[in-house]
Amino acid sequence: MKQSKNIHCNGFSLVEALLAAMLLAIAVIALCGVSNHAMVQVVQNEDDEIAWMVLDKEMTRIAQVGIDDFIEAGVTEGVNSDFEKEYRWEVETSSGIEFDYLYTVAMTVTWKTDKRQKMVRASTYLNGQK
Repeated sequence: MKQSKNIHCNGFSLVEALLAAMLLAIAVIALCGVSNHAMVQVVQNEDDEIAWMVLDKEMTRIAQVGIDDFIEAGVTEGVNSDFEKEYRWEVETSSGIEFDYLYTVAMTVTWKTDKRQKMVRASTYLNGQK
């Protein structure tokens, strides 16, 4: 009497295991690249947010002091070193054509990153007392 041996193996072949490992490695590498890019964007957004805060702080100070007194003081630039990076600000003022007491105030905040210099700029109108 002859017995037939029916060999049936459960599991994965070597080719299937290598293919699965390769696909997993590709997915991990892609996720690491996305994560790195996201971290760079977070740092850039933090720098931009700080620059806008510096700009807002200085514009508010000018409005509180009064544009006439600010112009008489002759301060047109400064540096804010409260943060990790130095944020330089510069103000340009000009009086209006139709109204002498209405001033255009433009402020630029610049800072250096690892690769380049960046800036934000805003302008507004302020009423003088003259």
